[in-house]
Amino acid sequence: RNYIAALDATGAVTSWNPNANSAVLALAVSGGTVYSGGNFTTIGSTPTARNYIAALDATGAVTSWNPNSSGGVRALAVSGSTVYAGGMFSTIGSTPTTRSCIAALDTTGAVTSWNPNANNTALALAVSGSTVYAGGFFTTIGTIDPQGYFARLSQ
Repeated sequence: RNYIAALDATGAVTSWNPNANSAVLALAVSGGTVYSGGNFTTIGSTPTARNYIAALDATGAVTSWNPNSSGGVRALAVSGSTVYAGGMFSTIGSTPTTRSCIAALDTTGAVTSWNPNANNTALALAVSGSTVYAGGFFTTIGTIDPQGYFARLSQ
C-alpha cells in the first residue's frame, strides 16, 4: 500500500487501496466518503489527478469532489455537508478562491464564505456544534489579533 490503507478489526490490511503518490497526512470520514489531505497529486484505485485533497468512496475510487488546493493539506474535519481543510495553501476550491491556510468547502468542492484568514499553516481542526477549533503555526486568525497557535472560531 502507498501512503494510505484500511485495516479490519483484526488489524489485517483490507483490499481498499487508494494508491496515493505521496504522503496522506489528514483523514476525515462522513458516511461512505473518506476525505484525505496531504502531499499527493494523484490518488485513487485508478490514479486520478488531485492536488493535495480528495474524496474517496468505499472502493478507493476518487469521487468528482475536487477542491484543488494550491499547497499541502494537513488537517480535515467534517460537519454535516461542510468539509474544513487546513494546511499550507493560498487558494483552494473547485473554482480557485483565495483562502489563507484554512477553508470550508461544500459538497461541490467550492469554498464557502467562511474565511478565518490564518497567517500560517493550520495543522489541526475539530468541529463541535457551531464552533471550529484550529491549531497550527499561525499567530493571527479570524478577527482576533494576535491569536497564537490555537483558536476557537465560529462557523
